[in-house]
Amino acid sequence: MIPITKKISVVSVPNNGRFPYCYCMLIKDSVRAIIDTSCEEKKAREIAAQGLDLVINTHFHEDHIMFNWIFDKSQIWAHSMDAPAIRSLDLWKDLFGFSHYGDNDLGDIYRKNIKAKSSPVHRELQDGELIDLGTVKLRVLHTPGHTQGHCSYFEENEEILYAGEITLSNFGPWYGHLDSDIDQYIKSIERCRKLKPKLVISSHLGLINDDIDKRMQAFLNRIYEKEAVILNELKTPQTLEQLTEKKLYYGTKRQLPHFRTFFEKVAIHKHLQRLAAAKQIVSENGVYFTV
Repeated sequence: MIPITKKISVVSVPNNGRFPYCYCMLIKDSVRAIIDTSCEEKKAREIAAQGLDLVINTHFHEDHIMFNWIFDKSQIWAHSMDAPAIRSLDLWKDLFGFSHYGDNDLGDIYRKNIKAKSSPVHRELQDGELIDLGTVKLRVLHTPGHTQGHCSYFEENEEILYAGEITLSNFGPWYGHLDSDIDQYIKSIERCRKLKPKLVISSHLGLINDDIDKRMQAFLNRIYEKEAVILNELKTPQTLEQLTEKKLYYGTKRQLPHFRTFFEKVAIHKHLQRLAAAKQIVSENGVYFTV
């Protein structure tokens, strides 16, 4: 455990918080709660054994709800737009977009590979709600983009932001599935930035307390940088498949397994849709090019 305040700590996790794990925020107050559960099974069981009233999920992805099932005596809360996918693995798979992009079998393999499990959601949260845990009070911030129902949580007394997938990583925002929306992601990053938190807890980096504003801006800029690369490529007309092969999203240095190639394709398509809406590119018969 990494103590933050008398009531708040962060659960340290394997693999430096990389998929399939995430840093979880544990609150021991009048109400005992944890934000997200994908630490590791042993730690999740230890926390559950000590008694936990409430699990709060940021969104429906498995690297955030992995061990919800261990907390079978706890209430589980999530935003109303992501709660259905936490409850249903069929909807979970649909929101990744495997069927939409004609790769339904890959969705079944992916679900099996990461051992995805559904869980109940007992209460559906809405933007602006205050979760009163005692001394600790969490403001629900609906911050869509990564998923439609993604939420961040702001402890207003200590000015601590559990940012979820606004990770402030060098890679930038992840929007590689059907349920993602780049424009929403941009607005969500800007919303979190305006809070001027003293401390950010990133799901996949852990504690961030230095240069937060600059890191927020750099994280946001990664979207525009990737977009500029795609626009430059489209000086020569190309299909989505051709762009996907060039690894413009994940980068050419990465060896992409089949799953990530799928996510690469969807992320590039998200950019193409955004650029087309802005009338910066057009398409004819599946071929994209700049105006």
